[in-house]
Amino acid sequence: MKKFFLGILTVFTSFSFSFADTLLLTKKGYSTYIQEEEFVLTKGINVIGPIYLQPIAETDGINVFGKGISLEGLLIENEGESWIKKLSGKDVYIEGEGRIIKGKVIKIKDNFIQLNTKKGYTITTLPKFPSRLRVKDSWEKVFAPKITLKLKSNTEETKLIKVEYPVKNLNWKVSYILKDGNIEQYIIFINKTPLTLENINIKLIDNGKIWKNLKGITIPAFSKKKVKILSKNINNLNLKNLPNGKVAIYKNNIFLGYKNLYELK
Repeated sequence: MKKFFLGILTVFTSFSFSFADTLLLTKKGYSTYIQEEEFVLTKGINVIGPIYLQPIAETDGINVFGKGISLEGLLIENEGESWIKKLSGKDVYIEGEGRIIKGKVIKIKDNFIQLNTKKGYTITTLPKFPSRLRVKDSWEKVFAPKITLKLKSNTEETKLIKVEYPVKNLNWKVSYILKDGNIEQYIIFINKTPLTLENINIKLIDNGKIWKNLKGITIPAFSKKKVKILSKNINNLNLKNLPNGKVAIYKNNIFLGYKNLYELK
């Protein structure tokens, strides 16, 4: 994605507040992450930021919107997946041979790392990251892309700005257990990323539409989290109103096999 030069303008960074983020979660492929940020804007052109995105953000798909504003340009920094590039200028700790070296990264090249330490310039062999090379700040802050926005506002007031972008390796699926005529439905959140999502609002997307809204969900990194949604007698449900999924069938506590939900009736 091209990076737009913002020009020499007054940077209005007075007050910014973060809100509960929203994840539009799909079963396959990309999901959509929506951040909400609040800024005090003047009428006309404003330059605001930086706004830190999630480390797993796909920056080519950034979309910015809000009531009474228009996006004139944006500057993207710290993007890409190269941890070597993102460590440049960061404070790190290097462990090895019974000692710890602390310093700011100058350059990493040819399996060597150059540091500016309290004792001066130091060069040492690049250790394995992250086992013996640690970052002072949280990994989210170090590896998160950050953006600065050039916005045009039609009024002078506090405005809610939404920044959305695609994320991958965050998905969901549904599963069922049928026990002696009673069916239980479970949502399985699949997180194949190192990012832990905390207190996030989730909209489950099924066949291109929002099927269910869930609030205050936490999903640990590299996990599958299973949450029960309902438990009812199968005769009291219209199965076609539920997302199709695998059903584990039990009778008298004996597992009988699997079926798809829509095969039950």
